[in-house]
Amino acid sequence: MQLSVAVLAAAALLAACGGDSEGSVGFELKHEAAESPAATDLPEAEDGVGTIKIASLPIPHNAQFIALPEFAKKYGLDVEWQSFQRYSDTQLAVAKGDVAVAAAGYHTVALDTAPTGVSIVAGGNSGAQALVLRPDAEVDDWNDLAGLKIGVAPNSGPDIQFQLSAREAGFDPNSIERVNFTTLGPATLTGLRNEEIDGILCWEVICAQAVENGSAVYSSLDIGANDTQNANTLALANDDWLADYPNAATLLVRAYVDAVDYFNEYPDELVALMMQETGAPAEVVEESLNSITLEWQLYRDRALATARAYNELGVSKRDMSDVVEDSLDYTYLMNATGLSKTEVGQ
Repeated sequence: MQLSVAVLAAAALLAACGGDSEGSVGFELKHEAAESPAATDLPEAEDGVGTIKIASLPIPHNAQFIALPEFAKKYGLDVEWQSFQRYSDTQLAVAKGDVAVAAAGYHTVALDTAPTGVSIVAGGNSGAQALVLRPDAEVDDWNDLAGLKIGVAPNSGPDIQFQLSAREAGFDPNSIERVNFTTLGPATLTGLRNEEIDGILCWEVICAQAVENGSAVYSSLDIGANDTQNANTLALANDDWLADYPNAATLLVRAYVDAVDYFNEYPDELVALMMQETGAPAEVVEESLNSITLEWQLYRDRALATARAYNELGVSKRDMSDVVEDSLDYTYLMNATGLSKTEVGQ
């Protein structure tokens, strides 16, 4: 099946993550909420908390942010979701206080240029980053990649994951022929379809788009087989907002946990949400879920491993693991779930 220009445009929209705008157009739960761990003594939100603005990208592995306004109603919170283009933009917005909570990347908080004044209050997802290869590429182990032309966005999450896992496997990541793209989108998909490249180190939904149109298959090689375990998304909160509204923050994290557990139990609802919010074809979203693990748990070891790796590979000028560790705040997950620090991912 060849993709129409319209579908390619939809893929580009998801890859670039659209424009900055308000979103979430009335998502409603169609199933009973999943059973999640919950504290028995949740607080009441502070007076004056008002509308809580949150931000994320309009992508499948940010579904829990997109639908958070609906889940937060149960806890008496009024939440407004805003759509952004890049994690670097959501991270800046939450640092400036333009939004209270935002999706960001394990990789973006690992950079020496990351803004300050934020805390990491929950995990988000692992996966959604993979290697896809042309169906006729005979790749059974890492060494079979040598000499293949692989499309890559330099220093992106998939690129770093690949480099780390290749080295773990004893394979020189420079043995591939890197074909660099500023970003991944229609040009990359066209190059793969026209056999100008043999594969892509991609994020979702670009990976799923390539698989769904028949020009690629997911590689059996796991690019997340390293100390970061393909950690991808986490939740950041503005420190001043946390100080002013700690009870509301606990309730918001409670709703966030509910949302993650709901979509893990009812992936059909995640597909419906993404079709509603982005117009992405159902089959593409469904395919992308094969590489995505939504999770609210916040894993310290993955966060620190990511920070160290970005320094070792020269993406960050210094090792930010100490800064990242200081930013990890398990208070809200623990209070929201009634679980210990170890149980919520420490």
